[in-house]
Amino acid sequence: MVATPSFSYSFPSEVPLYYCRLSMKEYSRPKPGSQVTSETKGVIRLPMPLQLVDDYNIRVNDTQFDLLGNVGNLGDIYAAGQSKIQEISDELKGGTSILDMVKKVGLQAAAVMPGLSDTGLGRFAQSQTGMVRNPHLTTIFEGVSLKTYSFSWRLSPTSDSEARQINSMLNTIKGYMHPKLIGAGFALEYPYLANLEFEVGDVAYSQLPKVRDSFITKLDVNTSGGGSIAFYRDGNPVTIDISMGFQEIDIMTRDDFIQSRHGGN
Repeated sequence: MVATPSFSYSFPSEVPLYYCRLSMKEYSRPKPGSQVTSETKGVIRLPMPLQLVDDYNIRVNDTQFDLLGNVGNLGDIYAAGQSKIQEISDELKGGTSILDMVKKVGLQAAAVMPGLSDTGLGRFAQSQTGMVRNPHLTTIFEGVSLKTYSFSWRLSPTSDSEARQINSMLNTIKGYMHPKLIGAGFALEYPYLANLEFEVGDVAYSQLPKVRDSFITKLDVNTSGGGSIAFYRDGNPVTIDISMGFQEIDIMTRDDFIQSRHGGN
């Protein structure tokens, strides 16, 4: 038997063709990486937001390998060394003095040697030789960022009943997005988790966002929506703009997309 949600709010009062459903449940996580299994404690139906942006991000960084960039191929290092020896030999045979050759090799070494090439002497050597150290720059994968979302709605109640629904809905979101004092005030119980789903009919492989178990990280309420302050006779604002931010508690991996494509959860 499915438990009855503790709260349920709907705006507008009539179900539109397209809408979104905000479900909230207590935080429960038996072990790291396991699925949250708590029952839904409340549901809020809202119209579609003003925008539907879905971002995907990973974390990368550039790294310099310096001379280590060539260590993987010892044959190339040996060939480069043989080439340099042959170049020195040819210049000596051509009449270059040993002293001049030592100076040239020393400047080249100062221009490319890690640690020395970043000093004043190294920069002077680079200007004289026209050589700089190859930093062997590459990109390192560092991880996956937790997905975040931001959605906005413009709500305009057409009756006293709808205005009360909006007020109760917003107070409920404010309450459950915050922690609860427990243990005589010595600890905090986690805020509720939220899911946000968009209902547009049975569309296979829809690219609409689907906000998985997330904390609600922000709720902005603007009672002067539309750029002007206007109220009904009962004191309720004519238009309310709300904006909500979400952050999922688990990263996304390749398996999430493969399972989705094949009808998995």
